Amino acid sequence: MAFHLQDGWHFERLEDGSVRLYIEIDGRRPFATVATEDSWASAVSAVSAEGENSETHQAALELHRGKARAARRRRRDGDE
Repeated sequence: MAFHLQDGWHFERLEDGSVRLYIEIDGRRPFATVATEDSWASAVSAVSAEGENSETHQAALELHRGKARAARRRRRDGDE
């Protein structure tokens, strides 16, 4: 199921972890592309308050992969 952001823009996670981005206008999709997991994490971290760096990119990738909770626990416990 795709997430509708606004103005017809949708984001849909695919089985392999990539993300399909598309715009839907009057039931048509005149534009669509697929971002790899790494590209998606790069985009998310780039628009974060801190901007993209190795730490924000890794955090976005872990969040996307569902590993964010474990990563936070490791950082809290000093296991990294």
